[in-house]
Amino acid sequence: MLEGDRELLSTSFLSVLVGTILSILVSGLVGLIISLPDFGTEILSRTQPTLIDLLIAIAAGGISGYAKIRPEIGDAISGTAIAVALMPPLCVIGLGIAQGSREIALGASLLYVTNLIGISLACIMIYVLGGYARSSELARTLSWGVTLALIAMLAMPLGISFWQLTNYSRVGDSVEELLVSQSLVDRPDIQIENIEIDWRKKPPVALISVRATQTISPKEVALVEQNLLNELKIPFKIIFDVSPTNLVESE
Repeated sequence: MLEGDRELLSTSFLSVLVGTILSILVSGLVGLIISLPDFGTEILSRTQPTLIDLLIAIAAGGISGYAKIRPEIGDAISGTAIAVALMPPLCVIGLGIAQGSREIALGASLLYVTNLIGISLACIMIYVLGGYARSSELARTLSWGVTLALIAMLAMPLGISFWQLTNYSRVGDSVEELLVSQSLVDRPDIQIENIEIDWRKKPPVALISVRATQTISPKEVALVEQNLLNELKIPFKIIFDVSPTNLVESE
């Protein structure tokens, strides 16, 4: 891009495109063979990119670019930095497609594009600072304009995603505080062990793992849902995962 070499640019673009398609196809095939029953945290964490992910991609691109102009460092560092930024979201895209999850695939696609653009921008900056592009050459290309325009386009969805994650974390802490510190269910035998909230569902589903000596009735679950709605003004679908507990004392 900096040298205005169209032939090399087209070859590089084709290389990235073929690598992207092959990665998605292979990960999708693996997903079809394994048929994951559920998505774990490693997959879900790569479906909601934020501005922090963009900064990480820029850092990885900076390291890669510096390694390229310093041959004594070696290609292993740049290859590793790029691989850890690009391959995980590509694999999640394939797994999402294999499981028919459009939301997973689209979220991972946004992360992949974010990392790809961030790496490209960082490499351009490093090469310019390293003296590999003269001002006249830089002026004749659209590399800066195109890259900055794409960064601007990404900033809005990434900013919204970051705000959503921050808000989800705040609400999740409030839910946990209300359930643990306040007796929303007037049952002294219930002990809360873990709370997981699936924000992808509408309304959000809160899976609450508890220990109790007696079963929890649907009416009590409805009471918890209503109390949370009154306190947080957000409707929740509550599911209790109850582990029975037997209290044994000496005679």
